[in-house]
Amino acid sequence: MKWQIKLFILWFACITACKDQGKVVSEDALVAEANPADGDFLSVLLFPATATVSAGRVVSFEAVGILPYDQSSNISSRGVWTISNPSILVPHEDGSFGKFRAKLPGTTEVIFTLGSITATGTVTVTNKLLQILKLSMDSVAIRVEGIQSSYVPVEQIVEAYGIYSDGSIEDLTADANWVSEDSSRFESKGSGLFRATQPTTTRLSAQVNEITSSIPVDVLSIDRHFTGFSLEPSPLILPMNTDMPLMLRANYSNGESIDVTATAQITTANPALTLINRAGTPTIRGLGIGLDTFNVTYEGHNQSYPLRAVEAQTLSLSVASPSKNFIFSKGDKEHFNATLNYSDGSTANVTSLSTWSSDDITVFTKTGTGADFGYFAATTPGVAKLKTTFGAMNTVSPILVNSASIASIQITSVATGTIGQYTSRTYTAKAIYTDGSSRTLTSTLANWFYIRGGVRTAFASKGFLDATATTSQGPLTIEVVSGDGLGQLVVTVGPPTPVSIDITIPPQQDDVYIVQCLTVSVQCPVAGPLYLVANVRYSDNSVVNRTAASTFEYDILTAPFSFAGFVRDDGIYKAQSTPLAAGFFQVTATYQGVVGSKIVKVLP
Repeated sequence: MKWQIKLFILWFACITACKDQGKVVSEDALVAEANPADGDFLSVLLFPATATVSAGRVVSFEAVGILPYDQSSNISSRGVWTISNPSILVPHEDGSFGKFRAKLPGTTEVIFTLGSITATGTVTVTNKLLQILKLSMDSVAIRVEGIQSSYVPVEQIVEAYGIYSDGSIEDLTADANWVSEDSSRFESKGSGLFRATQPTTTRLSAQVNEITSSIPVDVLSIDRHFTGFSLEPSPLILPMNTDMPLMLRANYSNGESIDVTATAQITTANPALTLINRAGTPTIRGLGIGLDTFNVTYEGHNQSYPLRAVEAQTLSLSVASPSKNFIFSKGDKEHFNATLNYSDGSTANVTSLSTWSSDDITVFTKTGTGADFGYFAATTPGVAKLKTTFGAMNTVSPILVNSASIASIQITSVATGTIGQYTSRTYTAKAIYTDGSSRTLTSTLANWFYIRGGVRTAFASKGFLDATATTSQGPLTIEVVSGDGLGQLVVTVGPPTPVSIDITIPPQQDDVYIVQCLTVSVQCPVAGPLYLVANVRYSDNSVVNRTAASTFEYDILTAPFSFAGFVRDDGIYKAQSTPLAAGFFQVTATYQGVVGSKIVKVLP
């Protein structure tokens, strides 16, 4: 990419951003400056420019310094804040920069100064006086629960409201200064939030300007005690031969709930009827059918639960299309299977016991009855829904009927030839039908695999052969399956291919530029022409010096320099970078279609 920077922009950048050395500082360098000096700022703005508040309220300003090239920075802490009328507005008690408290009605200016630049904001304090500060509670009484030698902290919010001379009321909770007389046990967190950590008797207060309001505080102690168990599953109804997650929790008066499944004593009255497994994730299983009692003991607390073991539960109804996978050509037939799945992992074939129907019999028609339930034929191209019902359970299967059967599947890619080792490639599959028509197979209509050494592996993302499939060189077969259609494409994984070029020139170099100098100095112990190096990174992450095989070009980047420098691409001078004048030019290296570039910064 070529940079076009006009003469007057460079002059402006130099005047505003250059240091004592007189060198031109690029826009990138200025933007990247982590901590600009006070003199780098062109102007300053205050936000907000104006503010209107009531007496006692807090108002905050932010000073934003403007830098060259439309950059800015918060400089509130760098300058000096002054108030034109300190009787109306005063600095906030916490000393924050740009933060003030309104005292009396009137208008005053807030001035921010940094060196030779200033900005002014206006604050208007409304014409009403704060007369009363009222707290939302007359007293605070809370309890902290003791656990052994510690207490569970409890938080309490108190609000403060200001009553003004005109009868209005405002919420001053966030504006007030909140204090606890016993901050070690009842701590103020600001904005009316307090945290009780130990029993105490103390007072809290809120202050706005010269008005203070306080209330008494009592933090009392209560003891934690056991309140009962909770059990999952509840109720204990266990399908036979089905592992159910088991969790027993001990609950306490402070809301604490502890998982004691692994540590509590758990028994059943009839061990032959149930199996409890507490290794890893605890489970409970019914081994038969009948009633039992589940007994729990933990830290002296006992509880019993009724348990009932029942037959395995029905989980789902599934339908299979064994030969067509729900994708048909006109005239195709299928015998569907319906399977009932139970909680114990067992299944039952309920094909002949189920009810079968198609929502569009012109596309997909039932052909079997009685013992032949589940037989259908594709009659017309289109889509239909196959509904299978068994008792209260049902499932719907989408059906696609194509106009003709697939004669072949073509697999193609925009990229051709050998695939570089550790690289990826995207493919598309097109089905060619017996009537000569074709259709691109989407991810829902086809399954993708690659075969290497007789091992068939599904694509992680259909149509995308990722780098995990190209880790070793040699032949590889891509296979696409859609219904009865099958397509294969044999590709070759070759050596690693170049993916990027990094141009370097030791030692004068940083992350952004290649630096060259016209004359020798402390900063530049070497001056004049230097030879560049083009390092090519390959798809296997190896790096090889390909300077001799690369093609070098250069571009002039900045005015007013007609030539900041150039790079040669001929004979023994290949990759020689020659500086001509202070400024910038861009070097580009090309190797086997891969392009890399870097900017050369020429210093005086």
